[in-house]
Amino acid sequence: MRRAVNLNMMPGGGIRLDLLSTNWDGIILYQVEEMTKPIAHLVVIYDGDCPFCTRYVSHVRLQNVVEQLQYVNARDGGGIVAAAAQEGFDLNDGMLVVMDGVYHHGADAVQILALLSSPVSAFNRLHARMFRSRTVSRLLYPALRFGRNASLRLLGRPKLLLHRQKR
Repeated sequence: MRRAVNLNMMPGGGIRLDLLSTNWDGIILYQVEEMTKPIAHLVVIYDGDCPFCTRYVSHVRLQNVVEQLQYVNARDGGGIVAAAAQEGFDLNDGMLVVMDGVYHHGADAVQILALLSSPVSAFNRLHARMFRSRTVSRLLYPALRFGRNASLRLLGRPKLLLHRQKR
């Protein structure tokens, strides 16, 4: 089953979560949930050796919809990084956002962060405007990943060594 998630901010600080799924027969299932309480736990896993990734997480500011926010450098390892690898996510292919236990990888992760970012700076306003669209996120994310890989090569830094298990 494929699943897409769209987040929309609502007046008063709530979030509208649109879940779009396709079952095995290709039938589209659509569900809308309105969340009036903040997201309990959001984890952003990024590559700390990538200068672009590090700058990105230091500049993005999230709205008051996250009760507990955690940034994790994938190179430091740890339980959440191992769990992501066990789930089959390759952090060389993109950053990872874990929102209340649900994994969002690559372009989807950047879109989630764009939808949750607050407009406190020019960077956040531009980021939200560019990446709030799922289509635009998916079109632009490969260029971001290319920049990450190129900068790691130029700086002589190795890719992350994580062992994917399933997915």
